[in-house]
Amino acid sequence: MAGPMRISGLASGLDTETMIQKLMKAERSPMEKLLRKRQKEEWTRDSYREQNALLLELNNKVSKLRLTSDFTKQKVSSSDDAKVTASITKKNSTTQYDVSNVQLAKPGTGVSVKFKVSDDIKDSNTEINSSFDFTLKGNDGSDEVTISVGEKDTIESVLNKINSESSKTGVKAFYSNTDKSIVFTSQVPPTEENKSLVSAIQITTSSTDNKLKITNGEVKQSANDADPIINDFSKDQVFKGIVKQAGKATVNGVEFALDSKNTLDFDGMSFTFKDNIGVGDKNVVISTVKDTESVMTAIKEFVDTYNKVIDQFNNKLTEKVYRDFYPLIDEEKEAMKEKQIDKWEEKAKSGLLKRDSILSDVLTQMRSSFYTPVEGVEPPKNTLASIGIGPKKSDGLGSKFDYMENGKIHIDEEKLKDALSNDQERVIALFTNGSGITSGSDSFKSQGLAQRIYSQTNAAMKKIGEKAGRTGTTSDNSLISKDIRDINTRIKAWENKLKDKETSLWKKYSAMEQAINKLNAQGSNLLSKFGA
Repeated sequence: MAGPMRISGLASGLDTETMIQKLMKAERSPMEKLLRKRQKEEWTRDSYREQNALLLELNNKVSKLRLTSDFTKQKVSSSDDAKVTASITKKNSTTQYDVSNVQLAKPGTGVSVKFKVSDDIKDSNTEINSSFDFTLKGNDGSDEVTISVGEKDTIESVLNKINSESSKTGVKAFYSNTDKSIVFTSQVPPTEENKSLVSAIQITTSSTDNKLKITNGEVKQSANDADPIINDFSKDQVFKGIVKQAGKATVNGVEFALDSKNTLDFDGMSFTFKDNIGVGDKNVVISTVKDTESVMTAIKEFVDTYNKVIDQFNNKLTEKVYRDFYPLIDEEKEAMKEKQIDKWEEKAKSGLLKRDSILSDVLTQMRSSFYTPVEGVEPPKNTLASIGIGPKKSDGLGSKFDYMENGKIHIDEEKLKDALSNDQERVIALFTNGSGITSGSDSFKSQGLAQRIYSQTNAAMKKIGEKAGRTGTTSDNSLISKDIRDINTRIKAWENKLKDKETSLWKKYSAMEQAINKLNAQGSNLLSKFGA
């Protein structure tokens, strides 16, 4: 439906459009407040979600320190990586493995017979210009096949005929353009029980003519005593390949068979054998030791992330609030440059989470997790400080914390390494104790650090999710999102109300202009009559 006709102030001399714009600006003031409120709510929601993402990162780091198995990892070393390597697949019973007498497994190979093609045959597409038959059989095949060659055949077409019967004969043929040769290859290797027949290639022709002009044949990978020179197809020729070789290795005095990949699973270890070890060769020693480096890395990554949380949360809790800087609406942004908008909004966003109770509470709880002794561990070695993990001390006596750091944690690496190497059980207890207890003040005291932080971050993330939702969720019933939906409904109502108001004003001013025009017309008519 078309809107009302707008008549400007030509008759009245008034700037109707400007007057209506000013009137509407005053009318729009309540809706602009809603637009600013919605933007502030969106900023607050996004800031909460940013903090939640950081808590999730911390939660993921500390989850790698909650279980005993996280601290009992081992690493493997080999005295000769070029010959034997190993990895741990599950709990093993010993820490050292002596490897000797290794014979690598080798796959068997079928025979390959190579025939040189004479110079009369230019390439694989040259016609043979002769007709004859020959029979072909590999001893792994079920049938003997007769190959018929016609005058129009080429080497390529003959090879296609041979290869099309490979499912029966077990033999394939190839042509090499590089040295002009034909290679017949058996697909299945021989066995130890039957070296002379299995996987052999038999090529037979009744003609004594050199029909394919094949000369100087030579056998590759042959283990028989026959003359390897084939001058033509006038004789039956049988050649055998290499028999498959089983692999074996001796580990801690016990001989084991190897699989085809030269690997062995034994005592929670997976061994990979790369080279033979003869009777007179030096044995290879595989050793397993505590992997304190990976545990150190996991603890340092956790502490680094924890300190990042401390910094960011403290900044958010203490940010200055700039009350004169409010969210900008589109009309205001249009009058500003991009850099001006960025600087303005930086201050408008500042302090959105100032003194936030969720962030403040989780910081207090996590600090307490580091300071509170772990029940069940014998004092005075029942604190994280006893293994070199704790806040920085501000005085030389080491009795006061440096409160300027807001509870950031530092690691005495030498002290922690020593504890991991020589007092592993205590370190495990300080991190993992009480994994089955989930609530109550007593549970907190008996829990190790990782259990405490894991529970606290989970609880905080849940609270933030209830208040601000999670990024990427399709259904968001968080408190802030509900507020935003309510504001959107109110904005829509105001948009309709303002549209109706503007339409009403234009109707009134247009009617006034029409009335003035009518009066002016009547006056002009009277004047014209008097003038007459």
